[in-house]
Amino acid sequence: MKLVKVLAIAGTIAGLTINSGTAFAKRDRREGFNFGSSVRIITNNDRTYGDQTSGVDGTTKSSSQSYNPFVAYSNGLLNLGLTAHVESADTATTEQQKATGQIVDRKSSTDVKGTSVFGRFLFGKVMFFELGLGIYKQKVTVNNQYTNMSGSGSFSGNSDSYTLDSAGPGYHMGAGLELPIADGFYFTTSYLVRIFQLRDISDGSLGAKRAYEQKRELTFGLEHYLN
Repeated sequence: MKLVKVLAIAGTIAGLTINSGTAFAKRDRREGFNFGSSVRIITNNDRTYGDQTSGVDGTTKSSSQSYNPFVAYSNGLLNLGLTAHVESADTATTEQQKATGQIVDRKSSTDVKGTSVFGRFLFGKVMFFELGLGIYKQKVTVNNQYTNMSGSGSFSGNSDSYTLDSAGPGYHMGAGLELPIADGFYFTTSYLVRIFQLRDISDGSLGAKRAYEQKRELTFGLEHYLN
């Protein structure tokens, strides 16, 4: 439903743009070599509370951003090319056990890099469907610190950290809009579902594992057609 609403709003904007007449007709040529990039940025700040005598108080701050540069060639109906996916995310979590007074600080960072072959089916002057297949690599670094507070104001604690490297195949699919601006430049927006499976490529104390990840992305960007 969210995708339908986004496409409806963008379609209305496109309809207003189409009324510009001859100038639009000259720009409405989604053919030839093209390149561009889209971006997604998200920040979160959450807080939870336990009851008066037990439970856990917690705060979580996170931020993530991804970039998807691409280069392709279009014949007016199909746009085929290569795209990269570069994503980074940082999360900081603090939890305090009310019953024991223990404080747990956890910081993690995630870096994802991927390369895909993709195709866009162009239709309706401004719309497209997209499908891509590629390879993804992910690195996760986690640092944990455990602090035990005493009534005298002193404390004791310990910490640990680990890094996980993994890689595997994946694909993405979705739909979007390319709205003409001027001189072959387009404003783009798309809703994509990105799915990839990862397998450890480094020896770690946690042992080998496999992971399945699914991300839903609403992205915005710019594109330029060299026609």
